Amino acid sequence: TYSLVRGYGLDALLRSFRAAFWLLPWGTRGLHRVVHFLLSIPILPAPLIFYAGAFRGVLPGALSRMQHEQTVECERSGLQLMRLADGVRVSFATADGVRLSGMFFMGHDRGFGSGRPDGPSIVRFNGNGEAWEYTDPGAVRDYTEKGMNLLVFNYRGVNASLWNPVMGRGWLGELLSRYLTLERDGAVLDSEAAIQYMTVGLGIPKPRLLLVGQSIGGAF
Repeated sequence: TYSLVRGYGLDALLRSFRAAFWLLPWGTRGLHRVVHFLLSIPILPAPLIFYAGAFRGVLPGALSRMQHEQTVECERSGLQLMRLADGVRVSFATADGVRLSGMFFMGHDRGFGSGRPDGPSIVRFNGNGEAWEYTDPGAVRDYTEKGMNLLVFNYRGVNASLWNPVMGRGWLGELLSRYLTLERDGAVLDSEAAIQYMTVGLGIPKPRLLLVGQSIGGAF
């Protein structure tokens, strides 16, 4: 694009067929992003099922209503999980600036350094249609009662795990992030951010951190 503009001038490019060559790389990349997004839906549908981003208002009515109902239900389930399993809401940022939501559960004091934020811990990676708000409180207690801390979190696009605004506009931040980062790469960045939150943010030594993946979460 730079070479074309420098060689022919912007006005001449816009008035000639060469504009197609100028726009071709950007259009191809945009099309690639759309195709990749569509192919990612059956692999990781949670960002579509639990979507609460800036573009929900322009989606088909039935889909938008379903997403709204899921958002409300997730908020209720999250509060219940926090109450029944003594969870604390947390958020942390990825390397590309997406803020993820999650919940941290402190393990009971069972010796061997447990009962502390930097004690033996687990990070759970959701499966393809999951949100952390639907985590079973009994499953959480299975870990915490044995002295294990637990972090659960949502991938980008799921409930409150949203893109940061650009120039004060949420839709612009989401659009740019989707354009720059493939869904596959975004999920990897999200996973790395969760691990970094535990090892750097809470100071948990890596040998004391266990990664648990459900379904596609095992791949991440």
